[in-house]
Amino acid sequence: MANTKISVSLIRLFSFAFFTLLVFNVFGKTILQPYKDLALVTIDVTLYLSFFLLIYAVIKDKGYVIGYFNIYIGFILLSGIYLASHIYHGNFEQNEQLLFLFLIFVFILAVMKIKWTPSHLIIFGHLANIIILYFFFQWIGNGYIAYMYKGVFGNPNVFANFLFAILYFQVINIQKKTLGLKLYFMVGIIINLLLIFMSTSRTVWLSLAVIVGSFLVMKFSRKLFSKLFYFVLGGNFLFLITYVYLARTQYADTINDLTMKLTSKPFFSGREEFWGDVIDFGLTSPLIGHKVGIQLNEYMPGIKNVHVHNQYLQVFVESGFLGLFAFLLLLYFIWKAYQVNLDSHYVQWSACFLLGLLIYQNFEISMFSNMLSIGLIQWLGISIGVSMAIHKDDGIGSYMRD
Repeated sequence: MANTKISVSLIRLFSFAFFTLLVFNVFGKTILQPYKDLALVTIDVTLYLSFFLLIYAVIKDKGYVIGYFNIYIGFILLSGIYLASHIYHGNFEQNEQLLFLFLIFVFILAVMKIKWTPSHLIIFGHLANIIILYFFFQWIGNGYIAYMYKGVFGNPNVFANFLFAILYFQVINIQKKTLGLKLYFMVGIIINLLLIFMSTSRTVWLSLAVIVGSFLVMKFSRKLFSKLFYFVLGGNFLFLITYVYLARTQYADTINDLTMKLTSKPFFSGREEFWGDVIDFGLTSPLIGHKVGIQLNEYMPGIKNVHVHNQYLQVFVESGFLGLFAFLLLLYFIWKAYQVNLDSHYVQWSACFLLGLLIYQNFEISMFSNMLSIGLIQWLGISIGVSMAIHKDDGIGSYMRD
């Protein structure tokens, strides 16, 4: 009994320390000093620590778990293509940046291999709720700002993305047995959605609509739900092509005026001005791309935007069609892993949040760069579902440890 109590205490301590570290990393995207500069250091520490975390997870699993095989293949292919592009173009001045990308892959694998339990996830949920309550009272103190509220962040879209990232950890905990915990997390979710609404981030609201819609489809038909991955990715690429095309037609002003009336924001956000040029530049090295971490101003001198606001285009420019294929293949393997254990509500919500995140990446970048500190929290949510699916454990019977 004593050993069990010690084990539960260690789980809770690890959960608190791990999630707190991930949240502290996000200070790098805020306007708060000296935390902003310190967070740029701790994100490096997080990635290096994940290397040892992965070793620990492998040792605890006693080596190889067959459920991860396809995901290993996905990461190996993606890493190999990035390395081949790196060597082919002689981008050795980017060695540190390539290593940084590989450490991100290590982090993702590490958190996928940890056998998460409700005892971990209830701590994550409590911390997420505390963060939301902090921003709620800050919002009240700032006079109920109703347009482009950004909290302590320099950009309301970044703030909304952070709220979106921690929403997962609130949602997965509303199925607790006690009514008090259910109400506690439901109130936290409502406040989170209120703050997202005040940020006026259309991209996050679109992602949330996809999550809710996906969840409803899953309850209606799991066979249809299993196909949503293809619909979402196909829709992303169709939107990209259509968006660039429409911006060059005579209907552009009419569409812009209509969305301004409905949402107080234009349909064309400026991305259409360079997305076509990004594709053209990517086609100058179509198979293996140019280099890891390449930014817009490196091949479009004078442009104000630093990044392309599209994860798929960024991967394409960095690593070509081969890299983009490997990236999509990795996402497919993650999606297929979820299908093994959709009886788990943790897996269900991870799958739905993945679909929402794939929509988000059509407009912003957070998976491997730009908003990486928030992306690591998003990857944690995705990875929890993978772990629960592969270990086929919903944690039922562990509620007494929550």
